[in-house]
Amino acid sequence: MANQFQRVNSGFNRMGPSSGPTRIKKKPGFLQSIVGVLVGIVLVLGSPFAMWAAGSQNTAKDFAKAEAVDATSSASGYIVVRGAPSYATADGGSACFLNQCITETKSNQTLTTSNELICRQTVQNTETQRVIGRNGEECDADTGECVPCWDVEKDTWEELSSTTLNYDVKVGAYTVEVTDNAILIDTKEQIVEEDFDYDGKAIERTVYTSFIMPSQLLAAGQSDGSTISTSAKRVFVLSNLDREATLLELKAQDRANKFALWGVAFFMLFIGFAMMFGPLEWLGRFAGKIPGIGPMLREGSKGMIAGISFLLALVLWIIEWFFISILQNVWLAAGAILIIAGVAYWMSKRKK
Repeated sequence: MANQFQRVNSGFNRMGPSSGPTRIKKKPGFLQSIVGVLVGIVLVLGSPFAMWAAGSQNTAKDFAKAEAVDATSSASGYIVVRGAPSYATADGGSACFLNQCITETKSNQTLTTSNELICRQTVQNTETQRVIGRNGEECDADTGECVPCWDVEKDTWEELSSTTLNYDVKVGAYTVEVTDNAILIDTKEQIVEEDFDYDGKAIERTVYTSFIMPSQLLAAGQSDGSTISTSAKRVFVLSNLDREATLLELKAQDRANKFALWGVAFFMLFIGFAMMFGPLEWLGRFAGKIPGIGPMLREGSKGMIAGISFLLALVLWIIEWFFISILQNVWLAAGAILIIAGVAYWMSKRKK
């Protein structure tokens, strides 16, 4: 029996409610749901890696272990110095776009425009997105509800090439060997538009990201007594702030990265469990064709899957966080082993 489609008019409708074709939004079939189960299992099994990465955001802890030494000393090991910098060579900074750069990345970019079909009630014009016009509608195969579709142009900047300049600098008695993997605190960005279309819109540009030589440079890295360079085990930091302010900035970066990765881990668990329950959703959609109670069964299956997936994701996320936090902390791990050994010993004595 044919579906009775219910049209939902949009607030942004240039070409009328019935302009263009009617598309049917098909849901995954049974075989597709089975494939989704396998993908869901991969996501759930992969979530501990994101959780482990979240717990490994330790740049601030590494930096805090650096030994603070005077710029005129000749200390070796993982150190941090601060002093007035100067270029180590006569041609230092000669190729910088922004004057007095220590390191600078030049990114050549071109504007690409793509056409997309977006089906939802409203689509807004933005700086990088333009609505061309209405193009029919999309209707849910199960409920028959329809939303309008729009032809949309989207602009994105695509990187064509990228180059980086690094200039070694002197800080007191030390030569700081600048590398691409340095953590830079307080960079400057400048965009130079180089080519334009007939409407005056930039279509070619160069983006310069520069770390400018400050009056006082802080450098943390591995020292051999005269040269500070990147370390295989510790972070290499260049900053125009003092040590306390740099530490606070690194802590803020670690915290932001940790929260983001925690969110990724939870998202992987939630989506993974929802995909693992895909066959149940398919069954609910199939039962949704039953007259009278069908819509209730269909919507109920969706809500049940979402609720169960959320609860399972939350519980497993907490379990992963707990055990990975223990594994990544030596003292917590040692304490957990002692507690487990103590409980096992007490239980064995009690049985005897």
